[in-house]
Amino acid sequence: MLRVFVQKSHVSCKKLLNWLDEQGVNYEKRYIDEVPLSEKELLNILSFTENGFEEILSTRSLKNQLNLTESDIEPLSVKQLVALMVKNPSLIKRPFVIRGEKLYIGYDKDQVYTLIPKDVRYKKRNEFRYVSKT
Repeated sequence: MLRVFVQKSHVSCKKLLNWLDEQGVNYEKRYIDEVPLSEKELLNILSFTENGFEEILSTRSLKNQLNLTESDIEPLSVKQLVALMVKNPSLIKRPFVIRGEKLYIGYDKDQVYTLIPKDVRYKKRNEFRYVSKT
């Protein structure tokens, strides 16, 4: 089962949810602006990354909402940065999806296509072939 983490007013989040619905993919949705991640959850998500905070920290939100730069947060410890992100969920890149121990960040049709279970992808591919032959 996919776990999808989104923000209600975020355009890419809406696009991802619509796309998943169109594809008939079952998923569990969580609005992180309504139910923020805990420090433990965020640390767990970080464990799925290859490059740590670099992958999940939204530097645009850091600047626009907190008026901070990357150099401002460099001296922060992991615990301090996690606490900052938990307190300010908009600092977390979104949407993001967890499937097993894989983390997918953002909305890219080529990337999210791989989130569709193989049996559903196979069925869709066969439907396309059938339609295109007529």
